Amino acid sequence: QAVGATIGGQLSLRGASLVNPEDDALSLDGATITGGVFMDGQLVAEGNVRLIDTCIGSLHGPSTGIPAGRLFASGLRVSHLYGAIATDTEALISWLNSTPVARRFDPDPWFALANVYEDHGNIAGATTLRHEATRRTADASTRRITRVSGRVYDLVAGHGYRPLRTAAWLLVVFVATAVFIWGSSGTYTPVDPVKASTAAEAHRASDPHAALPAHITGQTRCDLLQSPTASYPCFTPGTIITLAAANTLPLPASAFDWRTTNDWITLTLLVLRTLSWIAAAILIAAASGLLKKTS
Repeated sequence: QAVGATIGGQLSLRGASLVNPEDDALSLDGATITGGVFMDGQLVAEGNVRLIDTCIGSLHGPSTGIPAGRLFASGLRVSHLYGAIATDTEALISWLNSTPVARRFDPDPWFALANVYEDHGNIAGATTLRHEATRRTADASTRRITRVSGRVYDLVAGHGYRPLRTAAWLLVVFVATAVFIWGSSGTYTPVDPVKASTAAEAHRASDPHAALPAHITGQTRCDLLQSPTASYPCFTPGTIITLAAANTLPLPASAFDWRTTNDWITLTLLVLRTLSWIAAAILIAAASGLLKKTS
């Protein structure tokens, strides 16, 4: 044990055998070690490895695997990492996972080591650590609403660390909107019914055998609205895509050639538009870093 000690050089634990299975095998709580702490080599540590509120210049782990022992590292501060835990995010997570699960989850060492990763250019690893810490913090909450909302937020945006998830959900809403508009095309009517009727009559005049539609809707055949003298834009897949994309934008109905006046269709599109706006807002905030915690 070296609780509260100040060591101006290095602390080498290479080849050491620290055995206390039911309690502390190593305790450096509150210690300051300006040099390196070497936990690589043939270190044997059976029991708790306490690095609570410990400040270490450089922490050396084994080249493969993780340092031995059950880690307790709340308040740990490290400037440099070496060994597998310095480059292998999964190895570092495994080491952090060695903290007994019976204890309440503490995100502090996760964020502290994420900062070390970021300082040394491992941005992806730092993001993974912070995301995992935030997710586990929400899951460990004693409030059910926090746990449930945290899982939903993780699914939608990875707690702000996975903007591509939000982009995927935005795409899902867009596709759902397009499919919905296609399925409800019979409720869409021309924004300019006079112009559409004129086009239909002009087509009938140019082709006496053509049928004159009693009601012009999105399901009306395109050719019935086309003629050399007058025409009206068809309700095509391009129209559907345009309407679906525009459903996420505050554009007036007059900006398009087709609209629906069906209350249920309008309400459903409003819900889809709201979901799109929420997803877009989360995506922008996540991509700009506003939703990320760094400590």
